[in-house]
Amino acid sequence: MGSGLIAQLGLALLVIGFIVALVYSAKRWRALDVAAMLFVFFSALVFTFYAAATLKTHDFWRTKVNKLQAELDTELHDQELLEFGDLSEVVQTSDSLVSQQLALRNIILDRGRVWRNCTLGGAQGEQLSIVIPARTADADAPAANADDDAAPDAAAVPTHRIGVKSTLYAFKTLPAINGGTPPMFYLGKFFVGAVSNNSVTMAPLLPPDPIQINQINSPQGSWTLYEVMPVDANYKYSHLNRAEIEALFPADVMGVSAEVRDRMLDEFLRDGKPAQEDDPPERIWINVEFVQKYTMAVDVGGGEATELTTQNFDSSGRALANKLRQGAETTFEVGDVALFQSVVAEQLIAQGVAKRGEAIYVRKLRDYDFLFTNIAYRMQLLSDGIQLVEEDTKRLNDAIAKAQTQIAYREEERTKLAADLEKFQEEVAAIKSYQGVLAEAYASITANTRDLYASNNRLDAELIEIERRLTEEINTRTVRAGAGE
Repeated sequence: MGSGLIAQLGLALLVIGFIVALVYSAKRWRALDVAAMLFVFFSALVFTFYAAATLKTHDFWRTKVNKLQAELDTELHDQELLEFGDLSEVVQTSDSLVSQQLALRNIILDRGRVWRNCTLGGAQGEQLSIVIPARTADADAPAANADDDAAPDAAAVPTHRIGVKSTLYAFKTLPAINGGTPPMFYLGKFFVGAVSNNSVTMAPLLPPDPIQINQINSPQGSWTLYEVMPVDANYKYSHLNRAEIEALFPADVMGVSAEVRDRMLDEFLRDGKPAQEDDPPERIWINVEFVQKYTMAVDVGGGEATELTTQNFDSSGRALANKLRQGAETTFEVGDVALFQSVVAEQLIAQGVAKRGEAIYVRKLRDYDFLFTNIAYRMQLLSDGIQLVEEDTKRLNDAIAKAQTQIAYREEERTKLAADLEKFQEEVAAIKSYQGVLAEAYASITANTRDLYASNNRLDAELIEIERRLTEEINTRTVRAGAGE
C-alpha cells in the first residue's frame, strides 16, 4: 500500500470523525459556532493541502538545485582542468587549454605564416607571378592599433600581407591518400620583388634543378608558400601508421629505389619505439630514473651563443643556439625520470646517479633549410663541374678531330712519301749503277790525267830547257852582234 493511499484514508477518517463530533456537538452549539467550526476545519484542510504542495515543490526544486549545483561544480572543475590542468600538481601530467595554446604558439612561431592553395599566374623568365586566394580574415597578421598614426591604410595593404623583399619557401602540394594535402615537391627559396592585392611576383634565389623546373611548369597540384621553412619534429609523425606515412612519401614521386625508401620509412615508423641492439649509439636514447639528487649544465659554457644552425647541440646534448638555451642549470630530484642520449645516460648510470630504463630509438631531425640550400649549392657546383667537363670534352673532341685530320693528312702524306721513297730508291739504285760507271770513268780519267800531268811536266821541263838554250843563244848572238862580229 502506497504512502499516498494511506494519507487519503487517514484524511477520510479524519473528516468522518470530525463530522460525527460536529453532529453530536451541534445539539449544544449555536449555528454560528457550527459554521465557524466548519470554516476552520475546511480552512485547515486547504492550508494543509497547500502546505503539503509547497513542501513537495520546495523539496523537488531543492533536490534539483543541489543536483545542478553538483553538476555545476563538476563542470567548473572540468573546465578548470581543461583550461589550466590540475593546479594541485607541481608538474602537469595532463594536457590543458593553456598548455595546448602554448604548444600551438610554439608551433606557429617555428612555422611562421603559410599561404595555401596558391596557383601559378604566369612566368616571364625567372619572374613568377603567384596568385594567392582571398582570405576572409588574416589571423596570422597582428591587429592594427587605432591610435597608431603610422598604421597603413587598410585599402592599401594586400590581403595576403606579404611584403616586398620577403623570402618565401615554395612547395608543390598534391592530394594524399588520406585526404590531406601535404607538400610533395620543394620548388625552392624565392625573393619577392613585387606584390599586388591577390598576387606576388617572385624569383628563385638559387637556380632550380630540372625536377623543380618541371614541377613549376606543371599545372597539376597547387602551391604552398611558407614564411619559414617547416621545422622537423618527432611528434609530427608519431601518431601516424604505416599507410599514412607511406602516403606522405609516394614511391612514384620520390624517385629512389625500394630499398632506400623502405629504410627511410622504417626510420619514421621506429621513431619513439624500443631500440635494437644494432642501432647506432647516436640514435639511441635511454630513460633513466635518478637515485640521487643531481645538477647538470644544459647550456654550453663560455663563448657567445649562436643562432640556429645545423649543429644546435654539442656531443653531450648541451644547447649551443640562443633560442635553445635555458640560462640555468637543471636539477633532478630522486625519483625523477628523464630521457638522455645513450652516451650521457651511460655516464650517469656508471656514476651511480641514475638507473637504467627503456632504450628508445630516436630519428635524427633534419634542418631542411640548410639541407635544401646545401643540396642546391652542391648541385650547382656539380652542374658547373659538368659544364667544365663538357667544355673540356668538347675541346678534347675538337683536338681529337683535328688530330685525326692531321693523322689522315699525314697518312696520305706518308703514302705519297712511300711512293716517292720507292721511286727514290729506284733512282738511288740507278744512281749507284751510274756511280759505278762514273767511278770507272773517273778512274780512267784520273789515270789519263795523271799520265797527262806527268807528260805536261816533262814537256814543261823540256820547254824550260829549250827556252834556256834559246835565251843563251839569243844572248850570245846579241853579244856578238854588239861586238861587230
